[in-house]
Amino acid sequence: MADEKPQPVPGQQYVLLFAGSTSTDKIDPAFKEAGEKLAAAMIKRKWGLVYGGGGGLMEVVSKSVAAAGLPVQGIMPHALAPRELNDRQLKTIWVEDMQTRKQEMFRWADIVISLAGGIGTLDETFEALCYNQLNIKQLKIGLVNTKGYWDPFEALIAKIVGEGMANEDVKKMCIKKEDPEELLAAIESTPVVQGSLKLDWGLY
Repeated sequence: MADEKPQPVPGQQYVLLFAGSTSTDKIDPAFKEAGEKLAAAMIKRKWGLVYGGGGGLMEVVSKSVAAAGLPVQGIMPHALAPRELNDRQLKTIWVEDMQTRKQEMFRWADIVISLAGGIGTLDETFEALCYNQLNIKQLKIGLVNTKGYWDPFEALIAKIVGEGMANEDVKKMCIKKEDPEELLAAIESTPVVQGSLKLDWGLY
């Protein structure tokens, strides 16, 4: 009999974190500090964490949240483990590919927060927007704007909308703040922005 898939703790709010896996020794210390502040803001609210299971900024947040006794769930493709796995003592769901990884992460998510990251983080953040736009799952999306990191992303979204490639509501789906505490406070007080496409996927 196969092991049952781990499930979110009932009643627990989970932040789905997207963030870089590059070692914090190789990036500006401001990004690590932002991760530490995000973890503190989550711990204050007793929010759990679901994330890609990797190192770098992901590890900064995951270890702090786990140390506070809050639920932390990593989701990692087997192929990435030699490069990204941060701590074998943290809970990890093993999957076969990147698409399954993202589907599983979104299954757990109540809120999406993106720290600075690379191409994978951009891909995942855009996918969160797609989830809202297509009404796959309605999620609040927050961007920790350290050193103006997400300003070009916001400008690209504005360009996409301005050229008529997406509806105006897409510009309102992300909340962007430099300070993680202010970001989480804004997320708490702001209703989720639903996409105009009222499609029924029957997934969540």
